[in-house]
Amino acid sequence: MGNRVFVYGTLRKGFPAHNILMSKAKYMGEAKVNGELYHLPFGYPVMYESDQGQVFGEVYEVSDEILSQLKGYEGVDKLNPIYKMINGKTVLDGKTIECYIFVGTLGKKKIVQTIGTKVEGGDWIKFYKTHKNNFVLNFIKSAAAAILLTIWI
Repeated sequence: MGNRVFVYGTLRKGFPAHNILMSKAKYMGEAKVNGELYHLPFGYPVMYESDQGQVFGEVYEVSDEILSQLKGYEGVDKLNPIYKMINGKTVLDGKTIECYIFVGTLGKKKIVQTIGTKVEGGDWIKFYKTHKNNFVLNFIKSAAAAILLTIWI
């Protein structure tokens, strides 16, 4: 272990990706970071660093092997990725700690803001629970979004 990771979307408790990728990680607690959060019509969020808001999530301690799997899941090593991994700061139990955070790449920010929905309040789980009935419609819209992503890449 030894690598701390802040997760704010599909890697949080209660989602299938958490069960697959985070089952051997050590849960450290709920945390928050400075940032802006957007929900994409594909069914997952993207966070951008910002002093204009806060994003809520969870911190885990993971092994090098799990961190490598997370990088693969987030696609950070792909050509023209949506996410990059940064070493950032989060507040956990009132203390500021360093951890890895997967944030959106600046090259994709304009399209994320165009096709995504800003998650007011910065908690994707709350957003998901109140909007999940709209996700079928959003899934249909995601085909158009995928075409736009392909064109703008």
